[in-house]
Amino acid sequence: MGLVVDLPGSSFSFNNPKQDDVFGAVLNMFVCVMHEFEIVFGLGFDPDPRKGVGGSPAQPESWDIGIVQNVIFERMNFVYDNGTTFTADFPNPVLDSVATLNPPFYDDPVIVPACKLDPMLPCTKYVSVSEPVLNVFYTSRGYGELLAPTSVDPTGVAVTNSPNSVNMLDEPSFGARKMLKNGAWITDAEHIIAFQTWLVAKTPSKVHLLAYVGPFSLVFWMSAQPSPDLLSIGAPPNQFGFYGTDGIVKKVNRSSSSSATIAMHSGAGGKGPVLVGPTANERGRNWLRTNNLLPS
Repeated sequence: MGLVVDLPGSSFSFNNPKQDDVFGAVLNMFVCVMHEFEIVFGLGFDPDPRKGVGGSPAQPESWDIGIVQNVIFERMNFVYDNGTTFTADFPNPVLDSVATLNPPFYDDPVIVPACKLDPMLPCTKYVSVSEPVLNVFYTSRGYGELLAPTSVDPTGVAVTNSPNSVNMLDEPSFGARKMLKNGAWITDAEHIIAFQTWLVAKTPSKVHLLAYVGPFSLVFWMSAQPSPDLLSIGAPPNQFGFYGTDGIVKKVNRSSSSSATIAMHSGAGGKGPVLVGPTANERGRNWLRTNNLLPS
């Protein structure tokens, strides 16, 4: 008996990026435009003693259930019109997390007033935009978010087996200088990020890997044609493309624009996730800083 993944209730989808321009509002910066993607893992409680994780603890246990993501490969290649090239390969997996309260999960829950999503709804009502992690009490009868008097439930927990899913939204937007300090302009850029993502349950004594997505890759390319009289606040004529695909990509295909169907599976997916250490964002910023590529 225990917590189980609900694969029919799980999904992976690519969405058009919210960032739709390589040269955006930030001065002296280009952005590697990539797909937004959403991952939903369905979950539930199964009383069958042959299924699930967690078993039958004597007392309620505090569990964290959510999404852990790793960047398992990353490649960047930026070329400027004076011939300067910046290239980096990162073949080692690292944690991909922006959480402040709930690392190593991808992010903290994002809850906003309903009126921010729909002006017809009251601002006193709050809506979950994304819930990458749940903090619940697990019992032999199921799980719930709140403790309850024993007169209500003998487990001492308000067992609801809800929420019945966790989800995350991600849209990488790594960027660098469009013009170097010596005046050189960006003419060519490629960026590949490969991910693997897991549904993880952290108990007081163990980490369970219930399901996974991946590996899958997001790919970006851009070519620009700056002119000698282009102002530093301007944007050169450019072409760019992006796509998402199954597996780990090592080479950009500039003729591709489609997005693959990405499968979700139960189990650990081979090697488990990196749960500690520097994040992919920290690693990327350090590379930009070392090469004087941080926009200014």
